[in-house]
Amino acid sequence: MCGIAGYISHDAPADGRILQAMLSALHHRGPDSCGGFVAGNVAIGTARLSIVDLEGGVQPAVTDDRRVAVAFNGEIFNYRDLRAGLAAKGVAFKTNSEVEVLLHLYLDGGTDFFKRLNGQFAIAIWDGRTERLILCRDHVGIRPLFWHQQGKDITFASEIKALLPRPGIQLRINKESLVQTFRFWTNVGETTAFEGVKQVPPGHFLTFEKGKASLVQYWKLPMPGSIKPIQLADDEAYFERFTEELNASVERQRMADVPVGSYLSGGIDSSVLAMSLQNMTGNEAIKTYSIAFQDKEYDESEAQNVMVKHSGFDHTAVNIGAEDIGKIFPAVVWHAETPLFRTAPAPLYLLSQRVRQDGIKVVMTGEGADEMLLGYDLFREAAIRRFWARRPDSAWRPNLFRRLYHYLPQYRNSRYFNLLLDFYRPTLADDGDPHYAMKVRWNNGKALEMYFNADMRDFAETYDPVGTFNQWLPEDYEQGDDIDRAQCIEVQSLLSNYLLSSQGDRMSMANSVEGRYPFLDHQF
Repeated sequence: MCGIAGYISHDAPADGRILQAMLSALHHRGPDSCGGFVAGNVAIGTARLSIVDLEGGVQPAVTDDRRVAVAFNGEIFNYRDLRAGLAAKGVAFKTNSEVEVLLHLYLDGGTDFFKRLNGQFAIAIWDGRTERLILCRDHVGIRPLFWHQQGKDITFASEIKALLPRPGIQLRINKESLVQTFRFWTNVGETTAFEGVKQVPPGHFLTFEKGKASLVQYWKLPMPGSIKPIQLADDEAYFERFTEELNASVERQRMADVPVGSYLSGGIDSSVLAMSLQNMTGNEAIKTYSIAFQDKEYDESEAQNVMVKHSGFDHTAVNIGAEDIGKIFPAVVWHAETPLFRTAPAPLYLLSQRVRQDGIKVVMTGEGADEMLLGYDLFREAAIRRFWARRPDSAWRPNLFRRLYHYLPQYRNSRYFNLLLDFYRPTLADDGDPHYAMKVRWNNGKALEMYFNADMRDFAETYDPVGTFNQWLPEDYEQGDDIDRAQCIEVQSLLSNYLLSSQGDRMSMANSVEGRYPFLDHQF
């Protein structure tokens, strides 16, 4: 795992000192080593966290004639298979590293190889033969990649702060980003919190050639109607297949030349991953880590302790109170680089801090399970609203919300519950909105715009965030049902731009810890 950065200056030679300053801003992502490639008007570099091929995986990887250079952040879980395929074609390797495999894959077939990768990555390729820069991001957006264009110049980096050493780049709050965050809880598409700074969206690669940037999508999460379902004999067969595929994903993603730990929230997703990893490790207990909140309303220690006792993990709990969150929150905002609507990233920052103190560089985490396996209450809520809408005067259909939110005390209060039903009623009717499942959340977000100042309110009245969102949805989006569409939106927005960023990559890499996400393995 690493941080990458670089730039092209069309009218002046590249300055290695600027590249060094950019990489210094990413030191927390890659404290083990730093490497750069400077040739003519191009500079590309890497701040490296050594996990695979500790001695040989120096970056960037460069051809002998220095015409092509590759730097990347992340892991390619099928790189050994890809390496074997290249070796069969006569390619001779100097190292056992992933980045050298990426270089030869590009030399062998251009950008088509992106479709063959199984991993979590941000890749930068400079091809001096065509004077083209290519920036690619993994399928679901686990690893970040940002860029900024000034005329015919381009600057890119794993984090926005690393763009600033380039002269002329200034950061100003992006009004579109604020409206999107209030409405969707996060940014969408290419948008970032800062004007002029864009991100390469998940499943896309960007080409920059002759001063022009072009975006290409190489992968998208398939809508259920566009794929052929797996046909098995019975429920038990599906369960066995699911177990087999998830274990295969964990096996792929435990690839490392350093120890691998696991987060343990006490929920099903992280518990299953930790047990799977333990089974593969053998007799030695894996290291697991969890958060114990002083506030009992949020604490899940009891469930965590049950799993630890059952499985015999080598477990560490990090006790966190409100004061701890408040103290660390400025650092959290600095690393997140985006508007935050809750303090949830702070405990994960403190958790990864403890993981790193124990010398662990890699941890499994269950992020993405709720999106892939429809675990969020949002999905059930949409089904209840549809069911209630068929008989809006029904006295008992809305009571299904009590069953759904049985764990929330306000839903057991009759007066408060009736107020909540009044909140849901306006969203029951189907007016043809393809985002029916999201209507409650988005309406609530729009109502919060009353807290904008006058200038922001004027902007929000003329800006259509949903229209922006629609530009990034798949062509077959409207062919899905409510749940299909809601899942698509959760993956397109909250997962990639918030959970995997503010609560995933950015908080773990702030402490030089790499997260692994088996539920988001695209083969799984």
